Amino acid sequence: MKGLTVVTGSQPPDICGCGEYVEALVDEFRRKGLRTTLYYRKDWRLRRLLEYARELSRADGEIVNLQYPTKGYGWSVVPQLLPLFIRRRKVVATLHEFSRQRFEARVTICLFFLFADWVIFTAEEERAKASRIVPWLRRRSTVIPIGSNIVYRDRQEPDTDIVYFGLIHPSKGLEAFASAVSALPGRAAYRVRAIGQVPSGYEDYAKKLIPELEEAGISVEQGRSAEEVAEILCRTRIALLPFPDGMSRRRGTALAAMGNCALLVTLDARSEFDFFRRVCVMVPDESKLAELVADALENPDRYEPIRAAGQEFARSVSWSAVADGYLEVFERLQQSPRK
Repeated sequence: MKGLTVVTGSQPPDICGCGEYVEALVDEFRRKGLRTTLYYRKDWRLRRLLEYARELSRADGEIVNLQYPTKGYGWSVVPQLLPLFIRRRKVVATLHEFSRQRFEARVTICLFFLFADWVIFTAEEERAKASRIVPWLRRRSTVIPIGSNIVYRDRQEPDTDIVYFGLIHPSKGLEAFASAVSALPGRAAYRVRAIGQVPSGYEDYAKKLIPELEEAGISVEQGRSAEEVAEILCRTRIALLPFPDGMSRRRGTALAAMGNCALLVTLDARSEFDFFRRVCVMVPDESKLAELVADALENPDRYEPIRAAGQEFARSVSWSAVADGYLEVFERLQQSPRK
């Protein structure tokens, strides 16, 4: 194929997991020799719709890949409307979230299902939920799991017992993390760290939460680079990431923790439960986290097979494999007429 344009509303140093995903994916496309243009805009007001559609219709590439959602889009519906107005280009929409979006957002997301040539989901459960609403979507969609935005390092002698890392945000389970750590028997004997960044709009939340974490004896570290996070994780015994809506393949922080040799402790997956119980340690509710973490700290050999399986799983999901999945979709679209 001649080229590709990837559309995003965020890219590093913006604090946005999807923006980091886009950066890693674009880098991998370029390593594979695909001429890739990053179309990054900050202004997503409705009055920009036709302007952006014209630019993308003239893009130096046969395919336009819209990454959704990203923090930079805000509440705009321009990304969802773009496939309707882009001409002479095949449009592939990558949908990182669907079921967790508010009702109004799910309605507008259906515009991707109607007007994009193909939809890429990052987890099968998200595709299944969308397909219940639009049954024919299965014929025009693919699941490509995400990769880790954090590089992997070999296992080192631990100097941290428990770590949380990710966004400092109400949806990430930080309160459950702090509660579990505070309830540990012999708490003072363990080194605990919370590593994260505060996304725009959540400064007040962080201002209230961070002192509470520090009061519980948790070292809070902000602004760490991806390389620094990898170095911390490979020297960590347990990554405690109690995702409120459960473990899934969309958890880039979970992949980073497992791939960097930490034992992942989290909440039960809502799908693929039998698979995830082989690669991480899960409990059904927050009240059981402290007991499980304490047992894992006291009996590491008992959990070593799970830790090793988690490491193997995470490292199997490479960015090269992710990019290859996209390239298969692009090649298929090139061989088919526009819908």
